[in-house]
Amino acid sequence: MKTKQIAQRRLVSFLAPLLLCVAGCGNPILRDAWITEPNPVTEGPLVDPVTDTTPPGLPGGRATDQASAAGTTAIIKFSADEGGTFYYVTTPEGAGAPTAEAIQTGGANGTAAAGINTISLEGLEPGAGYTVYIVLADAAGNFSAVLDIPVSPRRTGDNPAKDRAEQIEAALITAGEITLTAPRAGGGSAQVGITLGEDGRITIVIDGSAKEYPYIIDGDTIIVAGGGSDGGDAELGFAIGDDGTLTLVGLDELADGDLAGGPVVSDPNPHLTPPPASILGVTALSFDGAVYGDAQPEAKPITITNSGTGAAAISAVALSGDGKDAFTLGGSGDAVAAGSSIATRTVQPVAGLAVGSYTATITVSYDGGAAATATL
Repeated sequence: MKTKQIAQRRLVSFLAPLLLCVAGCGNPILRDAWITEPNPVTEGPLVDPVTDTTPPGLPGGRATDQASAAGTTAIIKFSADEGGTFYYVTTPEGAGAPTAEAIQTGGANGTAAAGINTISLEGLEPGAGYTVYIVLADAAGNFSAVLDIPVSPRRTGDNPAKDRAEQIEAALITAGEITLTAPRAGGGSAQVGITLGEDGRITIVIDGSAKEYPYIIDGDTIIVAGGGSDGGDAELGFAIGDDGTLTLVGLDELADGDLAGGPVVSDPNPHLTPPPASILGVTALSFDGAVYGDAQPEAKPITITNSGTGAAAISAVALSGDGKDAFTLGGSGDAVAAGSSIATRTVQPVAGLAVGSYTATITVSYDGGAAATATL
């Protein structure tokens, strides 16, 4: 939190006795009059300007709640170190980064508070990636550096490693603080708390001393940016247990901890649940052009692949999008074993379509909330 130096306004007051003689009365009447004014020699102007040239900070942010490639909404969580007005723009993935001035003049805006703030995005193109650029202005008109936050579809099945990391991250964030007792390198132990925040920052507390760092999850490793003892990154290997515990390896890499190496098991956390082991993907489909009035095109199989380590139970297969009524679904098949595929469900254009092109999205829902999609 930055400190603002504000010049104090000092007031000079004095009592001016006024003696008024009332006709016909021999006693004077004493009245008090208070006058407030600056001393032009010693006090300067009535109100001095605020001295604040320190830019506000945007420590981190991440996108949440874009559930699948078919999703058209997303939630952005970002942290600010002080209140002010934030400005943001959303651009297609890969587009050039705008300047702070362009974000301020051409973007939407809102009021930020110190701490975590939320932006709701709507009208996103299904399956498309975006980048949100945010800048914060404080009350004195200072601007933060630009914060960029990628927004990509979640659990699409196209990138199993990414899907798995997103599932694990969601489980760790939901758990809140995870506590453990870690041995120190020189003997004794330390109480450690680890919390993954919605804004893409991890809070690490060692014996009451808290520090925050940006983080990413790569496979079964939490990479703590700048959190290493040498000023570099710290890599914490982890595994989530069925009993709500988290096993961590690499705590000795953390800065200022003097912790010993080796695996450490956390206290059980009732909110920490391993994510499902299944990850489904759906192969995109297309039909060759047909001549109007000819026979209806043949049905094609929908290939559903499980690249995870556990079986998947399919709860529904549905069509969405502007062209959904141009196709019909068929077949059956509700289970996909780990490392295998099924092609027992089908899709087919309906008969009698008018001249034109038709596009829809196939969504396969499974395991109580997960989904995989493909373009048709």
